[in-house]
Amino acid sequence: MTTSIQLFFQRNFCELKLNRFLRYTLKAKIMTYEQAELRQASKINSFEHTTFKLGADPVREIEGPYSAATGVIEFSIDEDETKKEMIIITTPGDFFRFESNEYKDRFFYKFIATAYSRDRNYIFGVVENPSKIVVIDLSEVGHPVLSGHPIAQNNIKSIFYFENSKMLIVVGDSVRCYGVNYDTFSIYLDKIFADELLHGYPITADFESEAVYLPTRDGYSAYDLNGIRARKSPFLDSLNHFAEDFYDCMIYDSEHLLMLHNNLSLYLLNIKTKKNIELIHSNEKANKLFKADTTRIALSFEGKITFYELSVFWKTWIAAGINPVSIIRYNKLDSAARILTQGQNSTVIFTSPRDGLEIAKIESPNEFIDVSARSSPGPTQYFYDRGFFIYKSYLGAQSTHAYRVKYTTQRDRFFMISKEGFITIYNTNIWPFKEIAWKNVGAVSMSICKYEKTWYYIVSTLKNELLLMNTHNFEFVHKFEVTGPPILKIDYYFPTNLVLLVREQELTFYDLKKDWPISRTTVCKFTCMKMNADLIYLGFSSGAIERISMNNRSLRSKEKAKVHDAPVTDFAFSDTFWVSAAADGSIYVWNYTINAIFTRIILPVPIRCLSVINGHKSVAVGIENAVMLLDKKVFSGQSDKIKKSDKIHKSVDSHDTIKDRFVPISSDDPIRPSDYVVYPLSSKTQTEFPISINTFRPSTFPHEVHPPKSPKIAKSARTNRPKVDLFGDSDRLSFGDNMNDNSKLDFHEITNAEQMNSDLYNNNDLSNTYNYDYENDTEVDSNETGDSRSNSGKYTNGGASSQKIDFNKPMNIPTGLYPKTHRMITSPLITDASGFSYNHDDDVFVNTQPYTPMDREMKAFANDADSDSDDEDQFFKSKFPAKLRSTMYIESKQPKKTIPYFAISTDLYTTTVPKLPPRVSLVVPKAETPRKPHLNDTDMFYAHLYLKRLSQAKM
Repeated sequence: MTTSIQLFFQRNFCELKLNRFLRYTLKAKIMTYEQAELRQASKINSFEHTTFKLGADPVREIEGPYSAATGVIEFSIDEDETKKEMIIITTPGDFFRFESNEYKDRFFYKFIATAYSRDRNYIFGVVENPSKIVVIDLSEVGHPVLSGHPIAQNNIKSIFYFENSKMLIVVGDSVRCYGVNYDTFSIYLDKIFADELLHGYPITADFESEAVYLPTRDGYSAYDLNGIRARKSPFLDSLNHFAEDFYDCMIYDSEHLLMLHNNLSLYLLNIKTKKNIELIHSNEKANKLFKADTTRIALSFEGKITFYELSVFWKTWIAAGINPVSIIRYNKLDSAARILTQGQNSTVIFTSPRDGLEIAKIESPNEFIDVSARSSPGPTQYFYDRGFFIYKSYLGAQSTHAYRVKYTTQRDRFFMISKEGFITIYNTNIWPFKEIAWKNVGAVSMSICKYEKTWYYIVSTLKNELLLMNTHNFEFVHKFEVTGPPILKIDYYFPTNLVLLVREQELTFYDLKKDWPISRTTVCKFTCMKMNADLIYLGFSSGAIERISMNNRSLRSKEKAKVHDAPVTDFAFSDTFWVSAAADGSIYVWNYTINAIFTRIILPVPIRCLSVINGHKSVAVGIENAVMLLDKKVFSGQSDKIKKSDKIHKSVDSHDTIKDRFVPISSDDPIRPSDYVVYPLSSKTQTEFPISINTFRPSTFPHEVHPPKSPKIAKSARTNRPKVDLFGDSDRLSFGDNMNDNSKLDFHEITNAEQMNSDLYNNNDLSNTYNYDYENDTEVDSNETGDSRSNSGKYTNGGASSQKIDFNKPMNIPTGLYPKTHRMITSPLITDASGFSYNHDDDVFVNTQPYTPMDREMKAFANDADSDSDDEDQFFKSKFPAKLRSTMYIESKQPKKTIPYFAISTDLYTTTVPKLPPRVSLVVPKAETPRKPHLNDTDMFYAHLYLKRLSQAKM
């Protein structure tokens, strides 16, 4: 009995000591972990960094009797090799001059209103009794340029000077426009506006568009310098909406208003997002608001004037209408990238990173079918397949290239996963986007993965299943049942060929080949997660960031530190830096080398998401109901570090040199390819005429493109392109004949083998491997279609006389004297039509976009897909992919005039036609198509095809 009691107490005593030891050990580990986290945070904060804060910071204050100030101007002068800051303050009583904060002198100018010309450093002031305009050169204040020009106006309230037009607007009991002649320096009356002014409200002007905003009985109205009221203006809605709330205002830039509110605060209003940001809150009322310098404003109070440095380094990228939850850039091999922005309501907007214009919008389907399984919370998920998979690896500070682990096909597909688990598949290679399939599998997340040397789509379901989907027919071919907590998201890690399962508090590596999880790590509940290279980035509600390594088929925490003061909301990555954002508006820009912050950005609004949206490292920030684009200056020069020499990376990220073929001309003119009538090219052989082609590239930004004066022979301005002559019918072609003997024959290209550059053979475009049906989103192996081209783009040899003209097949030519490679060029095809009247002096052109008028020529987008492999030619490849090479869009030069269908299937297109048959087919744009010339000269090459001689054959 005694022994049993002793053993009982000994066992309890040992358990007590063990529990105490474990408790102290656990406590020590927790303390060590917290100390390590604090140590890591202090190490991060110890590096020097730059801070940018969007807002207004006071820079100086000048005391004095300036409550009734009528003008405040700040400028710099160079004196004795030093730069001095000068300040001018005008009042109805005196004219004061300061050097920095020190009073310098005063002058007897009693200005009741002033305007400033920064280009000439002139001040225009109005004195009263009688009303006159006085002009002063601020470098010689004591000697006015114009001592007094009388004006027939009283009760002057405001005066504005517009630099571009050299005009003055004086607002008093009437509104008048005066011109300034600097040659003789005189002022003359130019226009008198209609007497519609309503007094008692502030007056402002837009100096970029040169318009003045006047309060009238109908509300605020915008007037140009001719006194004509504008029907629409970007600032009118905001001015009229807040007219009763402010007592002074100013247009700061193209999308921001500064307003002195009745509650004594100064607000910055974005007219596109309708967001009002309080910049300055004061306990006393400011009398007036002035723009002292380009980035400085001044407020006049009783007994002082306070100067503020205004920092506004963002602009609107996507205006109100979407509450973003994610912004992601998707690259594509040798093609234009696309930005996908998903809203809280699950709408996904496709945007071009090149110009910020919307390509398309996909809304989540409204499925109300009852499902027994649970629904996924929050917005829906999606997966975007652009035909290949990118993996990036980073070695210290040096970023390596993006590995193309799957050579791209031409497919472009979008998978929308609804909250109920339905997958809707869209073909995004045509416009408008077309729904091509629909699956009901209870899906939660999607990705792409490699299984048994084949690429599949992988889908996680509400039942914790992993399904492999065939990428061609969308059929499910494999199923894996996974145990454990619900899977929230899946991703694929290429180096180890493992699938990452993301759960609420757990990350798992799953091996599909073994059908088994091989590594797990527990994490705290996180607010955001992103993968980049071999690291997983986790953000937490505490403001901490944890990085987890994925090396050696395992998941291990690398470091964790508390860096933000609010929940972390998103991460973004570029080659030279990565970015973290938090709900308090803080953005930290990190350096890969030292893993430290080198820039802090403070915004006055919570940040929901962000992304590096282009090759120039511009960062888009998602805020409530809008997406803003940050100015690149906030990245302290890091945005300029683009590796232009990295050819593999450039093939993946085009740095936005390629224009998306579905992008509209402008936000005002959303013209799409579907706005045009499309006609296929005829495939029958016709007898035609020879043609000479000259290609060249503009070296700058040309306003006009002129043809060569004497295109006698075909020459090329590009060194890797040989001399080109276009001849005729391959059935009757005699290689010993001269050009005139072949003038009635169909076209194909004959190139000099000695001048052939090796670059012409380097067409590794996968169109050699796949023929892609864009509309039906299908791929066919070229071997199955009988395509005789090899992967190098070379043709097989054979007799020329046995070859029939076929645009889709190569031409067989003999070996020896002539090159083994050959690019087919079909003849210009003109089909019959009736009821057509055509002037021989008119231009005929081929175009997918509205035109830019030129004297005798029109611009054109064209296809160069079978040409050399220059990077610049990728533009044409994207404009006319495989499916569209037998199709052209035609547009008339004049809106009401029809034109003939005259399609030439060659490199570049602009045609001038001296004669045409009387019967041709007519192709015109749809009547509702808006038309404005907004093409960019740098987007394309130009070539001019001159018809040398027409065949006499009837067509």
